[in-house]
Amino acid sequence: MRILLTLAFITVLGTAQAQTILDSTLQAMNKVQLSETYIEEVQRVTSKLIDSAWGDRSGTVPRSKYLDRKWSIVAKKETAYNEAIAAELMDVIPYSDKESLIKAIIYLRTL
Repeated sequence: MRILLTLAFITVLGTAQAQTILDSTLQAMNKVQLSETYIEEVQRVTSKLIDSAWGDRSGTVPRSKYLDRKWSIVAKKETAYNEAIAAELMDVIPYSDKESLIKAIIYLRTL
């Protein structure tokens, strides 16, 4: 029991230290760098959302011409969405509050 508590404490301490390093790294960035990081995180989360219902598509979704065509359409839409969101957000995000931007990046990294 004592070993489990010690391991849990070390894990929490390591996580806290990693979070502190992440916070200080983000604090050191300028708003353009933070904006780019935010957009990358939004795109990463978007990709994860599309696949989240299936986990690994390769083993859970049956293969057929119809589904392959539909997945191709989804992939194209995802790419178009990511390109549009990057272009539009890059114009607006630099006007956001730096602390709010950092909090949003930290939140998105938990997803």
